[in-house]
Amino acid sequence: MIGMAYRSRRRGDIRVGPLRTTTERGLIEIKAGTREARQAAVMPRSSSPFRIVVVNDDIPLLGALAFALEAEGWEVVAFSRPSEALEGIGPADCLLIDDKLPHMDGLTLIERLRERQISAPAILITSTPDERRLQRASAAGVAIVEKPLVAEELKQRIQAALGASER
Repeated sequence: MIGMAYRSRRRGDIRVGPLRTTTERGLIEIKAGTREARQAAVMPRSSSPFRIVVVNDDIPLLGALAFALEAEGWEVVAFSRPSEALEGIGPADCLLIDDKLPHMDGLTLIERLRERQISAPAILITSTPDERRLQRASAAGVAIVEKPLVAEELKQRIQAALGASER
């Protein structure tokens, strides 16, 4: 169930800016600069106690991940920029972070979140994990999921991370 279409006033409205799900009204809000586009969410408000934070600068993939994770029943808060995640993350049960982000890599973002006392299990999405990256992720206790993403593998990794956070 990966895929999401956004309706927007203008084509350029969804290129940049944070993407956040608003579970109170069941909306997905996309802020792009000073312009806003809104779409009624396909999924109703989540009753899951688990909050997944997703950071990915690829807006279509970010939307697809948010949609797929909400379809599994998890609450999702998504950001397209690491700086916005650092500013607005709030409580989290699991972090799903892309490795290649503007201005900092995913592991650096996770380290900065840890400095801010965000101790949720983290999963790094990467397409080319070299030996150094694998060692750095392992030392930080970060799981890695390689692209192309396989929905079932991603779901299992998140469930494992959530299970570890409950202990």
